[in-house]
Amino acid sequence: MRRMFMLLLALAVLAGFFGCADDSDIGLIDGALDGDDEPRPDGDAEADEEANEGETEDDADETDGDEEVAPLAAEAGFMEIEPVTFRFVKGRYEKSFTSTPARLWYAFQPAEENPDDKPLAIFFNGGPGSSTGILFGFNTAARTLDPAFTGDDAVTASPAPWTRLANLLYVDARQTGFSYSLLDDVADADARNAAFGADNHNCFFDAADFVRLLLRFLQAHPALTDNPVWIVGESYGGLRATVMLHLLLFASRYADGAAVYQDPTLVEEIKAHYGAVFPEHAGELPPPELAATQFARQVLVQPLLTGLYQDEEAGRLWDMDGSPMFRMAEEEDETFVPCREQGEDCSPYDNGMGFADTVAERDLYNWSKPKGWMDAVIADGAAKLLLVGPLSEALGADARGVEWLYAAERAQAFRVVGDEEEKKLLSAASLARLPFVERWRLMRKPRFRAAAEGDLPDVFGALQTWDRYYLSINELVTITFYVNGAMAFEIDPFHPRYGELFLEDLLYVNTFITHAAFDLVIYAPALPPALERHDDLVEQVEHETAPREGEARGGWMTVRYKPDAFGQTAAESRAVRFPLYPDSCHAVEITEPVEFLDDVTAWTEDAD
Repeated sequence: MRRMFMLLLALAVLAGFFGCADDSDIGLIDGALDGDDEPRPDGDAEADEEANEGETEDDADETDGDEEVAPLAAEAGFMEIEPVTFRFVKGRYEKSFTSTPARLWYAFQPAEENPDDKPLAIFFNGGPGSSTGILFGFNTAARTLDPAFTGDDAVTASPAPWTRLANLLYVDARQTGFSYSLLDDVADADARNAAFGADNHNCFFDAADFVRLLLRFLQAHPALTDNPVWIVGESYGGLRATVMLHLLLFASRYADGAAVYQDPTLVEEIKAHYGAVFPEHAGELPPPELAATQFARQVLVQPLLTGLYQDEEAGRLWDMDGSPMFRMAEEEDETFVPCREQGEDCSPYDNGMGFADTVAERDLYNWSKPKGWMDAVIADGAAKLLLVGPLSEALGADARGVEWLYAAERAQAFRVVGDEEEKKLLSAASLARLPFVERWRLMRKPRFRAAAEGDLPDVFGALQTWDRYYLSINELVTITFYVNGAMAFEIDPFHPRYGELFLEDLLYVNTFITHAAFDLVIYAPALPPALERHDDLVEQVEHETAPREGEARGGWMTVRYKPDAFGQTAAESRAVRFPLYPDSCHAVEITEPVEFLDDVTAWTEDAD
């Protein structure tokens, strides 16, 4: 009976929420493929309603056992997110925004064994403005693009597929990777320019995008609707995971004025989801401890969590003897002058990053490698994703079956603006407001890519000049997160508020965070002291480095809360798995993929 209820609920909700390619389509998820590599039938919600009209509960009970659900199979496509009106609130001041519609790209791969009974892990990279091509393409999916393992082939079996543990769902944020936005007046450069603002790109709405897609995907796949969900985020993806979990655990705050971000339609969608999973709470929101029985785990790869504090603590540590800066200086026969010798106007973080990049000429994402190493890795993966053959092989589904990839179906699509408008958005004043790494990235790389190469235009058609098939990084998205019309509400990615949200999530969600030895962009040793700076909530953060019994790699953080933190008197501490990867860069799945998966496997098997 419950499976029948979930299936009917899924059809009803999806018919109301999902966008369609045209008026003839009732397609809920564009491009989903069945085992024959043909688009799955869209279904007909109206016909289903007529067929079920007059059905009693007894009738449903009689047919429940005969109801067949299509087996889970690899699929890929787009999910259209309709325009959403939301608002920001700060005291008596509030401001409303309405987003443009967007088609978000997703790729799904079922678990190797018993997928119906396995968790769903949703993966995303960060930026903000980065695609999820790294996590998807490099050693977490069933197949890999990583040249370290492919040899002469473009694609091969992954050395560490997470399909051993879970069903996998990869998502590109709006305007990144394969995802794109829509405008009625798409040829108008001013309209495209205006779309790069707070109405489409800010930390809260970005997370809401992912929650909407996640819930709708669960509803469209009844076998997974009530399964546990793991959130796997890399870099800025750590902040996205934080806000997603906070939206899901404390949803009521996002409709009653208690939080800075207000999105009542999302809260209603969250409520409907919980009504299906926890029928005893139908029509209401469950308490966070119950919600966390589904949204139970997060795996964060070198995450941004409490940005400014992390950078400040990294700079403080880099000023100390024996830091990576002094080690690079010795290896390169150079001199690193710490800020303690330069005066109070010196920024230790910028000083350290500047030395690593300009003097030592090391890669900021992997300081054991020369400058440009990570760029080359990303470029290699992107080049393969621009070929329909390798793309389809990596997806496990024929990309040619994805309707909304075709140029003929994206007449209203846009990814970029135009030369003059881009120059305004990427002005010196705007760049000055960015953190060091974002300024560095924008200044040293081509600001915008040429039209996609590869054979996608040959297969799917030539795109308009403001569209692109794939963008590894969309710098306009990056800058908009830091420069937009909602900055008065203190929502930029480096605001300490996100560390507070993470600490509240942590009370309910089991958490795994990587500690990569060669990453400077997210300097992992800075994370414990950065969290400790939330001293109104945290008493102490202990960093344990020695391996515990049975562990291949040591590493735990224990967050000890103050007795009155978040009104919680019972939860005095939470342990976070924090293993050291001595050979790893910012993307641990590239440098130590097998070890990473082994650790996550052991962690998930341990009793909570």
